[in-house]
Amino acid sequence: MKNQVSLIGYVGLDPEIRKMSNGQKMARLNLATKEVYYNREGERTEHTAWHKVVAWGRHAEIIDRYVRKGRLLGVDGKLAYREYTTPEGEKRRIAEIRVENLQLLDRKEA
Repeated sequence: MKNQVSLIGYVGLDPEIRKMSNGQKMARLNLATKEVYYNREGERTEHTAWHKVVAWGRHAEIIDRYVRKGRLLGVDGKLAYREYTTPEGEKRRIAEIRVENLQLLDRKEA
């Protein structure tokens, strides 16, 4: 078995870029994928799913330079879970896609 995720979707908001104390960049973004299908009544139905994406190093540099809201991206990576504690003391667990390969699929705007 292999932990592998491949998505093609649109960036929902401008990516969040952080520079770590060791100088390495980290980028976070939300990627929207849309599924279109026909239900039992024959009606066209659309479902949009949002995915949290995290990139480090070279991929974060590319995202910082070229990616903005609305950009079409192809992402290959691994599904990872991260736990954190809110300021109110609640423990939360979220799923993220950790980028291993990134493709800019639409043309860069002038």
